[in-house]
Amino acid sequence: MVTEEDLQYEKNLLENLSVEKIHEMFPEDVLLWIRGSAGSPNRPDAMYYGLLDYKGNVRFFEGAVPDATMFGALIAGVKAAVEMIRFPVRVHLITPTDIGLQRGFKAKGMYGGQYQEILQMLKDKSCQLSDSRADGETVRMWIMSHSDKPAAAEPKENKYKKIVYRECLGKVTELLRQHQIDPELINQINQLQPN
Repeated sequence: MVTEEDLQYEKNLLENLSVEKIHEMFPEDVLLWIRGSAGSPNRPDAMYYGLLDYKGNVRFFEGAVPDATMFGALIAGVKAAVEMIRFPVRVHLITPTDIGLQRGFKAKGMYGGQYQEILQMLKDKSCQLSDSRADGETVRMWIMSHSDKPAAAEPKENKYKKIVYRECLGKVTELLRQHQIDPELINQINQLQPN
């Protein structure tokens, strides 16, 4: 069984950070941006969407997962991403939700076996792992901005406004924390939504 020590496992919270800031924080690492979606009446299969992001080179990928939940699709996307890694490197798995990867080290829970398979793949490739949760809208917009499916992305004007808003909010939050402003006030500011 793969252990946290085998992969030098770390857990990070990257909320309210811009894509640019995340790239600055991990310039030498592979960033795997993954999100999942449940099926719908128009598309019965669950889907995963992702980016393999390394030193300015970005590769979009997606896949359908029959009879799966959004969570199951997300895990299938993680596996597809890990399969693309070709060399030893620290991998930052960036998702909009905590996928419970820590339970995978114990092979517990509904997805324990699938987690262990993914962790073993990383170990076999001599990779290290960081499990990172980022703002859902940032993850979605960054992934879909690399999709060639215009229907999957928002109108360009709205997308641009939201990206600018999230980046500005992230910079304001960082500045407030540096000046040791009351965390409750920072949380209230982070709850503000654009008009």
